[in-house]
Amino acid sequence: MHEDPVEKQNKEVFRSRYSIVLILIIVASLVLVIRALIQSPGIEVIIAFIVFTLVVVIVSGINYVIDGDHLIFRTWSVQNGKIDIHSIVKVERTYFPLASNAGSFKRLYGKTKKGSKIPIFLISPQNEERFLERLKQVNPGIEIKVRNKKGFFRFWDWDI
Repeated sequence: MHEDPVEKQNKEVFRSRYSIVLILIIVASLVLVIRALIQSPGIEVIIAFIVFTLVVVIVSGINYVIDGDHLIFRTWSVQNGKIDIHSIVKVERTYFPLASNAGSFKRLYGKTKKGSKIPIFLISPQNEERFLERLKQVNPGIEIKVRNKKGFFRFWDWDI
């Protein structure tokens, strides 16, 4: 099927940002699982290793797609959710560690209009400034309250 060049221009993929803290948690978990596997290779440890591997694979494949009027959440090529960008009311900064479609604790909290299928979302696009710019292109009415904190632990766009 031939893709329309105008439609292709409206599609942009943003991969998830990954925080150093999340990377350290994953590495520490891996060390503990490998240590347990070496000491006593029982079925529980093998299951833990498999679960750990699945978590790493899932987290490493998170991305967000702005396709026309829609924001699509994907893990690898599997769509996890879809929001009409015109239903987004506001986007603001959060560090809330709730499980989400994000590879970092530096996140964007989005709220949609009442009655939307997905009322809130937590994401962490790597090129955040461009991502927010694209949302505003589609829906200029989105209220954006995103400030970047300054400090010792916030360097190279890595945040805790």
